[in-house]
Amino acid sequence: MTDNPKRSRTHFNGSHHPVVDFWRREVGGISPRSFSDRFSASENMVLRLEIYRKLAKHKGCVNTVSFNSQGDILVSGSDDRRVLLWDWELGKVKLSFHSGHSNNVFQAKFMPFSDDRTIVTCAADGMVRRASVLESGKVETVLLGLHQGPAHKLCIEPGNPHIFYTCGEDGLVQRFDLRTQAPTELFTCQAVNPRRRHLEAAQLNAIAMDPRNSNLLAVGGMDEYARLYDIRRLDGDGSSRAADHFAPPHLIGDLHVGITGLAFSEQSELLVSYNNEFIYLFTHDMGLGSNPMPSSPEDDSKSSVPMAYKGHKNVETVKGVNFCGPRSEYVVSGSDCGRIFIWKKRSGELIRVMESDRYVVNCIEPHPHIPVLASSGIENDIKVWTSKAAERATLPDNIEMQRKRKPRGWMYRVSSPRELNCIPDKSRGKIEDVKEEEDDVAYSIQIMSATSLARCSPIYYSCDACKCVSSSQNHQTSENRNLVTNRRFSKPVRLILHNRSKKPNDPSLTRALRDFADSGLMEDALHLFDEMNKADVFVWNVMIKGFTACGLHHEALRFYSRMVSTGIKADSFTFPFVIKSAAGVSSLSQGKTVHAAVIKLGFDSDVYVCNSLISFYMKLGWAMDAEKVFDEMPERDIVSWNSMVSGFLRLVMMMRFGFEPDRFSIMSALGACSHVDCLKMGKEIHCYAIRSGIEDVMVLTSVLDMYSRYSEVSYAERVFNGMTNKNIVAWNVMIGCYARNGRGVDAFLCFQKMLLQPDVITLINLLPACEEILEGRTVHGYATRRGFFLTWSEIVFDRMGEKNLVSWNSMIAAYVENGENYSALKLFRELWDLDSSSLVPDSTTFASILPAYAESLSLSEGRQLHAYVVKARYSSNTIVLNSLVHMYAMCGDLEDARKCFDQVVFKDVVSWNSIIMAYAVHGFGRISVCLFSEMITTSGVSPNKSTFASLLAACSISGLIDEGWEHFDSMKREYGIDAGIEHYVYMLDLIGRTGNLSSAKRFIEEMPVVPTARVWGSLLKASRNHNDITVAEFAAEQVLRIEHDNTGCYVLLLNMYSEAGRWEDVNRIKLLMKSQGVSKTTSCSTVVTRGRTHVFTNGDRSQVETNRIYEVLDIVSRMVEEEEDSYAHCVSKMRPETLLKKRGNSPRRHSVRLATCLGLISTETGRVVMVRNNTRICRRCHEFLEKASKVTRREIVVGDSKIFHHFSNGCCSCGNYW
Repeated sequence: MTDNPKRSRTHFNGSHHPVVDFWRREVGGISPRSFSDRFSASENMVLRLEIYRKLAKHKGCVNTVSFNSQGDILVSGSDDRRVLLWDWELGKVKLSFHSGHSNNVFQAKFMPFSDDRTIVTCAADGMVRRASVLESGKVETVLLGLHQGPAHKLCIEPGNPHIFYTCGEDGLVQRFDLRTQAPTELFTCQAVNPRRRHLEAAQLNAIAMDPRNSNLLAVGGMDEYARLYDIRRLDGDGSSRAADHFAPPHLIGDLHVGITGLAFSEQSELLVSYNNEFIYLFTHDMGLGSNPMPSSPEDDSKSSVPMAYKGHKNVETVKGVNFCGPRSEYVVSGSDCGRIFIWKKRSGELIRVMESDRYVVNCIEPHPHIPVLASSGIENDIKVWTSKAAERATLPDNIEMQRKRKPRGWMYRVSSPRELNCIPDKSRGKIEDVKEEEDDVAYSIQIMSATSLARCSPIYYSCDACKCVSSSQNHQTSENRNLVTNRRFSKPVRLILHNRSKKPNDPSLTRALRDFADSGLMEDALHLFDEMNKADVFVWNVMIKGFTACGLHHEALRFYSRMVSTGIKADSFTFPFVIKSAAGVSSLSQGKTVHAAVIKLGFDSDVYVCNSLISFYMKLGWAMDAEKVFDEMPERDIVSWNSMVSGFLRLVMMMRFGFEPDRFSIMSALGACSHVDCLKMGKEIHCYAIRSGIEDVMVLTSVLDMYSRYSEVSYAERVFNGMTNKNIVAWNVMIGCYARNGRGVDAFLCFQKMLLQPDVITLINLLPACEEILEGRTVHGYATRRGFFLTWSEIVFDRMGEKNLVSWNSMIAAYVENGENYSALKLFRELWDLDSSSLVPDSTTFASILPAYAESLSLSEGRQLHAYVVKARYSSNTIVLNSLVHMYAMCGDLEDARKCFDQVVFKDVVSWNSIIMAYAVHGFGRISVCLFSEMITTSGVSPNKSTFASLLAACSISGLIDEGWEHFDSMKREYGIDAGIEHYVYMLDLIGRTGNLSSAKRFIEEMPVVPTARVWGSLLKASRNHNDITVAEFAAEQVLRIEHDNTGCYVLLLNMYSEAGRWEDVNRIKLLMKSQGVSKTTSCSTVVTRGRTHVFTNGDRSQVETNRIYEVLDIVSRMVEEEEDSYAHCVSKMRPETLLKKRGNSPRRHSVRLATCLGLISTETGRVVMVRNNTRICRRCHEFLEKASKVTRREIVVGDSKIFHHFSNGCCSCGNYW
């Protein structure tokens, strides 16, 4: 080593050896920053890149990805018009919101120094928008500006949190300042090539700003020139000349190429990507400096040849091209073969090719600090690449170095350069001169001869804007040529107008107009139209139809707007053509505006208009809207069905070519297949759903329904048996499938296996099977008891001329059975107020209406009814007394419930069940166990399932673990009763009380029945009481899998995360609740004093005695020595803003405390204070009420959403576990 001192500078594949660099950093020979840069720029890191994670939540092609300044958050935009913020390391969505755009989002970026709360976007609709993430988590989007055509790219001024620039296909470059929210039109880019100077502007697809000089702005688009503008030198007239132009010499003058991507390096080098060509790097010696002097475009042909990066394919899409590495050491680009290509910047050597997409990779974004890449393409996901591969990658053998140029269709979503030029054609069609004739017959022949010649020759238009002649197909692609305002007039039209100018209402003019329009001679038709009477909607329809037939959809829509503005009302013949033109320009907003006009004018029942709307929505991919129009049609013809089917056939073609529809489109397609003879297409859609993993319960139910309608029972059984989560719709479809196909026994067996509550559709599907096994009366009786015919019953009851007591009792019972308690009470009061001796409530009436009083918590009215029962001598009726026991128990008066039970002479099993459950919900489980023993030993009544459910509930609420297991085991052993789901829930509660959550999970796994949301909710409650967040998350996941809108589950998780100080999870749950439309239940408490019901909410000050209530609350709080700040014990876990909010909503002001204080000051000393609360009482209020019962020497009974709490002398009947 002494002979060769330079060996310490060992190189490794052309870069610094990482081991040597590491040693030099440790001994201080190299700075950490330099070491980090060398490490990230190592070729070894590039060769070890592989997919770290796929981020898949979008429902369309992902067009843009971008990191924030710290690199921990990734923002993406897609064809689904949504913007997502990702925690890419965890693979989780931090925030998802609709961008506000009406078309595909092309680019989305964070504004610097905005705390990642400001995002700017541009899209295919031409809009430029700003999205602001508010403190509440909501997102507010604002329209900042608009381009006339798609806006492909934007760039942000380096280090500026307010200013950014955009470019669009209108050639306009705009500057946006978020402080003023007003766009400034800097300039319109002009064509350089003389053959393109007839165009008003050069379309722009890419824009970039020099990171080292924010005065230099580069743009590129439809031609070969990358233009460099010095913002300081702009003239302000909107058409400033570029400071410099750049193009490879061999591409100058080539009309087939255009620029698809631009990027600046850290060294101010400009990278330019061309379609059908390579990527080129323009360096300082080619004219690009920090302050370049203006130069002429001709100088480019004399410049040196730039560095070229070859090997990729770039034909179909507007792609981003970028640098990667801390010093821009590498060039990276996507391609049309679905690969990512990486070259060394200095040498142009291709070192890495990575498979990333099945079709096209159109966006590559490097991480700002570490060797990480994010890529997106036609597939709906984002790939994150990190250097974690065990082996260094090598180049594949099948790299195609060049691809044959395509003369048309070179950009995805962008018109091709050839389509932007009006190509002269020497074979212009001619119309023969027409001789002047005086009579109408000769005039008509004249028009016919002109139009016949036009039909036999290609149709050409004369364009004043570009001074050329082009065919209708080429002409309509350029938006800057307005056929309505720029036209010449043919000699036949001048002749016709000369002869007929004094007859604006001449029908021959109308015939001529129609013939011109039918022949595609729209210029002649336009001039003729201007001289006609425009009050007739027919002539407007002729013009709109003509424009639509020629493919001039923009002109058709403008003409429709002109017609509406002049006060002419459209008719049913107008709308089909206008809707077709809206579909032709793919404008959803214009189509929906026309749809609104259709509804307003009453043409939404016209079959032809509706067919056009269906075709419009289907073409734009809005299958659900098309299906809605189809469903609401009063009558349908064959075109209606064909429109739906053809739309879904397009969906199938989309799937074949890799465009992935969402689950709603799949469900709509399956629905259409169910109504027409398209079983094969339905099977294909089913296969696609399986391959794509879109197999949620809604999609599978649609598949099941399709097979059922085609009587494919075996296929339906296979799908049904493979469903892990079956909702009521799936069960109904399967039962109907069996019943309609002559398998009545299987239909009833399927019905018996249902763990869900049957609905009216279940019974309707089941009735055809009754012919086979004669169970029709049973089904009818069950439907009557369950109130499935409630609506019909109401109609029949209201139309009855004479109602007897049986009718009244049946209707009251139906209301109560279906939870319509207030309707039942209202009907009972009507019966009570009737002045009829034949309609006096009997025991059946009382037994039916008392449960309604129990559910509505009307204790005072329930007592009045009890008094009438006694007066009517029904006080010894067992059924009535059982209802009274239940009513008093549910209203909180356990003492009167026991008195009613003791009055029952002939106690049946319902009597015992009622009193056992009454003591159970009030927390007196041992008394319930004693009552069960008394029932078994003295009464001779045998228990049933409900008895054991009440008994196990008592053991669960009171924590009687040994007694609970003993009675649970005796169910089957001694009484032959199989345990149901409710019994397992109570046993799970008992296990949860012990804190052994692993045993609880094992108990669920060993259950012979499928766990329901109640089962998992019991585990969730146990994990909440024992502060086990891991188990709570697992249980909550199971609950939400079954019931996605379970409010209690969300709130419980929210509280656990809040207490643990996990604020990111708190925000995540809040966003999830918002997306699901779930909100916390507003807590309210009620107390009855002096015959009046008072309702309180948290912090309520609406009561008349508010001041006294709060004074008593302060006194009692001081007596129980409760500190002012009830959150002092967990301040360290809370954010300041959260702490302030919590203090404003302190438990000291909870509704249950306010109601209790009103009860204390409004009832006699020694009386029980009874309060009802609609939510679970919080622990702080529970402790307060325990102490308050002791210092006030009053018994306080609080019924929450689960049980009743009896607070007396500092203790609670629940044993502090609820």
